[in-house]
Amino acid sequence: MSTIELNMKRVDSFLKNLKYLNPAGKLDLIGKLTESVKSDLQTKGDEFQESFGAWDENDDAEELVAKIRESRMFSRKTEEL
Repeated sequence: MSTIELNMKRVDSFLKNLKYLNPAGKLDLIGKLTESVKSDLQTKGDEFQESFGAWDENDDAEELVAKIRESRMFSRKTEEL
């Protein structure tokens, strides 16, 4: 069974349960689904750039190197013999 068929079965089962909602409840659900889809679409555009750790375009090379060095954390402890 393909993913599309499974999704359609889920949608059909949700619709069977929704027939018991009153019109105000259905409208509220439509509004919440719309907002959910809008937020999903907005975040997908930002996720691509964030996945690469994009740098601020205003920083020059020296500032970037300084930021990288400042952010390094070493937890390695050496014991003297």
